[in-house]
Amino acid sequence: MKVFKLVELGEVRAFVSASCMTDIFYVARKKLSTSVARTAIAGLLELFEVVDVGVNDLKDALTMDIIDFEDALQAWLFTKVSTDVLITRDISGFPRVDTVSPTDFVRQ
Repeated sequence: MKVFKLVELGEVRAFVSASCMTDIFYVARKKLSTSVARTAIAGLLELFEVVDVGVNDLKDALTMDIIDFEDALQAWLFTKVSTDVLITRDISGFPRVDTVSPTDFVRQ
């Protein structure tokens, strides 16, 4: 949650893919409720810049040398918006992208 606080304070600029938002909604709805999921997404939309996913992004992600297509798409979108670092708990999923764990990011 400290990463979210840094975003809220305007100390960092953060992006999330449109496809991640649907994943977040799905998990929140299954684990909690539709109402909570909607509130969570609304809050995230206030904090994060949403990166659109188009057909060309999907095609470009397919060309990346990353086994997991979802990871490939996130890696492609990372390069598309030219961010400094991808914050993830799955460091090994992104072999050609500058990554950092949420814990290490907050320590920097």
